[in-house]
Amino acid sequence: MNDNLKKYQLYKELRNLIRAGTLKPGEKLSAEPRLALEFHVSRVTLRGALDLLAQDQLLERVPRKGTFVTRNVGGGSYLAISDFENTSLSSPARYILAGLEKHLGEAGRKLECCSQRFIQSLNTDSAEAIFKKNRIDGVFLLENNFNGDEKELLLLKNCGLPVIAPHGQLHDREHFTFPLLLSDIRQAFGDGVRHLAGLGHRRIGTLGSAQEGKKNIYCRGFTRPEYLELLEYNHLDTDGSLLETAAFDYESIRLAVRKMVFGARPPSAIICFSDFYAIHVYDALKELKIRIPEQMSVMGFCGFPGGRFMDPPLSTVDLQYEDIGIAAAELMLKSSEWFETGEPPLTIFTPYRVMPGKSTLQANSKFISIQPLKSKQEFAL
Repeated sequence: MNDNLKKYQLYKELRNLIRAGTLKPGEKLSAEPRLALEFHVSRVTLRGALDLLAQDQLLERVPRKGTFVTRNVGGGSYLAISDFENTSLSSPARYILAGLEKHLGEAGRKLECCSQRFIQSLNTDSAEAIFKKNRIDGVFLLENNFNGDEKELLLLKNCGLPVIAPHGQLHDREHFTFPLLLSDIRQAFGDGVRHLAGLGHRRIGTLGSAQEGKKNIYCRGFTRPEYLELLEYNHLDTDGSLLETAAFDYESIRLAVRKMVFGARPPSAIICFSDFYAIHVYDALKELKIRIPEQMSVMGFCGFPGGRFMDPPLSTVDLQYEDIGIAAAELMLKSSEWFETGEPPLTIFTPYRVMPGKSTLQANSKFISIQPLKSKQEFAL
């Protein structure tokens, strides 16, 4: 192994020890001859590694006193990258970010935010210079659904910093060289369906996203045939008229709800693509004077914090986004255990939980028949 490669290996090893707190802020390093023996390198290799750490402001050399870990080394920041220009109230990034800030703050670390578009405008050298100037110790990539040729992936791969994707999708794994946290969306949505089945509902309406339909996916990772299989395996009605998709706007969701409700045999429950879809479903049902949950149970998905303030409080599958942020922050603070170890990058499935609210009720065998408020001539589908 040549001396230059040894120098960079030692640099990374010492950098990880500093970031992990094994070498503490203000701690004096052993004298160079002893340190070289400890790491089995030459003094020339050692000095080269120490020079790099000093350039990163992780070490400071004090004449006639020695080499010390920088006292404010813990003051470095972590960087969150997302499409912040378009981060709406329904974006998981907003809630994951809260978990990151909470846990990193408790550890005395700062979290900075940066636009994905800005990162895409950089080249590798300028990104590395910006990260170094701003003393960035690690990066959280809050976006997902990559195809592998995105510029930011190349930049992050070569930035020399630990990177974590807290909210990826399974197909992102092949494109990421860093840890990936993700929810088992299909299993979680299936558990929402099973919750309704456990309450005795057999005709369950499902409201998927029209956006997913553009990718030949019916709802939450299921193709339409796969979703019908899920219903069949759980002894539920597989009537295709109970499966609707809608764009995320009130009129589209209102129309989808009416199609289900005004069918020959309406559902006794509706499970929604997200809690935000459920908000519009509530409005559509209330417009029809259909009582929730007495006449129609409603199940959300994702765990929007405001769901408990809905009337009635929404039942949902909580993906625990804030906890995902906390888990990602904890993983980052322990980056010395996985960063540049040569091991395959981690893939971590994050926990979720079914949260029964008051919008779902045991199905009644004498379920109230729902009649349209308008004639078919007055109501145009």
